[in-house]
Amino acid sequence: MSGTPPCASPCHVLVTGQLRTPDRLLASLRQWRQLRAQGLVARVLVVTWDDDARQSPELCRSVQDLGAELLVRPAPPIRGIGHVWPQTIALLNGLDAIGDDTAWVLKTRADLSIDPGFLRALLSAPGLLQCDAGAPFDARIWIPWFERTKPFYVADECFLGASRDLRKLCNLDESYSLLWNIGCGVTHIRRFIHPFRAHTDAFEPFLSSLTECGHFRPDRWEILARLLHDDQYLDAIAAYYAALSSWFRVSSPDGAITFRAWSSGAPQPEIGDMAHAFTPAPDVLNGGGHLFAHAEPWLHAAVTNTLTGQLAERFAVSLERARERGLPVALPSAPSPTMPSREPEVV
Repeated sequence: MSGTPPCASPCHVLVTGQLRTPDRLLASLRQWRQLRAQGLVARVLVVTWDDDARQSPELCRSVQDLGAELLVRPAPPIRGIGHVWPQTIALLNGLDAIGDDTAWVLKTRADLSIDPGFLRALLSAPGLLQCDAGAPFDARIWIPWFERTKPFYVADECFLGASRDLRKLCNLDESYSLLWNIGCGVTHIRRFIHPFRAHTDAFEPFLSSLTECGHFRPDRWEILARLLHDDQYLDAIAAYYAALSSWFRVSSPDGAITFRAWSSGAPQPEIGDMAHAFTPAPDVLNGGGHLFAHAEPWLHAAVTNTLTGQLAERFAVSLERARERGLPVALPSAPSPTMPSREPEVV
């Protein structure tokens, strides 16, 4: 992003999807109204579908009374796997309405809330989203979490970035449904992997033959163990971690986001033997075997060759191959935002 501002504010807030949990949505709107008065938030847009708006006329009036713009559009006739079409079209509708490719945009949902103190820290942190790695993005994108074992299985319930970069996260390419059996996390993966495929071929082996990582299967850990012995898989993971380190910020401290059990605060892997981070851990997804990370220290230790053990030694070789394929490791200079003391609810 040419001339990246020192912080990601003022920021447009873009709420997409169905009008669920009205109390949570209205509470968020009150908080954003306060942040708007402080110069941290610009416009607030709620993009929804005509059926939802017709079913909730009082909620729609309340949304507008709290200073948000309501954009009601016809629902897409095709939803796609994981409702990917409505999610993508809603985001595009909102970005079109904002109409400024240089604007900062926080994409979120009606049934999700972000602690206002954390959001304030996120929007006002100097240089948080500054990116020195070049294409595919002009600025970094903040995400709450990433899954350690499946490339680009990262949070899409909310994220923050420059409008022109968020447009690159919108695609209706059905190759992801028709050509590859991506399985668990497909809606996340197709969104975030797409811009990188125009930049590097590092992820093509993953898509063609390595997408089955065992999530929700009884043999999840046996599958993962076999994959970790496969150099092609480790190459894909190294390329993934390089991309996360260079073009994203990952931060979701305990209690920062209220949405699902995995949205914030899960224990982070220890910095030590790399193999220990890929063993069974407390599972917040009812046996899914997901290894979430909600912070950056372990990730940055991995890409700076600080982790130990045989797996770390092999990973270092894979990381060199990622660099050769156009994926540098460009660590951020600004610290991640922390969770301040919880603020009182805005009424």
